[in-house]
Amino acid sequence: MARNPSMFSLLSSTSNERDLLELTVRNSVLAAPKIRDVIPTGDSLILSIKSDNEILIPHGSTRLKLNDQIFVDYLPTRQWTFST
Repeated sequence: MARNPSMFSLLSSTSNERDLLELTVRNSVLAAPKIRDVIPTGDSLILSIKSDNEILIPHGSTRLKLNDQIFVDYLPTRQWTFST
């Protein structure tokens, strides 16, 4: 039984409509606030963050640093808007 059906659906989808995106934090405005305060949610899922050669599983309270690499599963038809 899936504890989070929408998460299960997202990760088990065989549809080609989703894409994997790798982002590098280059803007100091995004480095420091909690990830839940700057990264859009909904149709996207942050899978992992590579920070100082360590792979992290992010939580809402995770803080980004400059040069962190973020790996995101998302719908390419959606436009992201970042808040600060």
